[in-house]
Amino acid sequence: MKSHGKVLKELHHLYGEIKDLTEGQCRMSDLDFDEEITTPDIRFIVSVIPDSGPYKSGKFDFLVKVPPRYPISAPSIKCVTHIYHPNIDDCGEICLSLFDDWCADFNCIMHCVYGLLYLLKNPNLEDPLSPYFCPEDAEDMDTFYKNVRTSLEGGVVDGFIKFKRNIVTTDSSKKENKALEQCLKS
Repeated sequence: MKSHGKVLKELHHLYGEIKDLTEGQCRMSDLDFDEEITTPDIRFIVSVIPDSGPYKSGKFDFLVKVPPRYPISAPSIKCVTHIYHPNIDDCGEICLSLFDDWCADFNCIMHCVYGLLYLLKNPNLEDPLSPYFCPEDAEDMDTFYKNVRTSLEGGVVDGFIKFKRNIVTTDSSKKENKALEQCLKS
């Protein structure tokens, strides 16, 4: 089991290297930890902006919680951006085999980041977690891509799911930063 100091050393390295390791598609922010026993998890946000795939140019924020038993226990990750994705449910829970197959001798937080990037570039329509999808629709990729674009543009998908516009622009909004701060506090 790693101490907070060793985990923070890994996170410090990741913070400095994440943009290079993901070709500018990911960044870390809002590292938050308290050495008090009352809040033993280390928390931070990973923002992912895929440069290809159906979610290209969308910005997705993930809350990462590193438990005290890391690396024995996998970090928990939740998508805090409302997303139309077959493997992320409407509460932000993520279906990624890495978490089920976690191995302390092999896996690290950077593998989680790679997993998130992979999930956004290669969604699995055949085994959906999200209630917005059914496996029978897995063959209809054209409709899926159209719905993803509609969701990223802030439209209504399937006549009832309203999404907030989520396409990257060069300006950062203060509202977005406040929402991320709220996620860390909760």
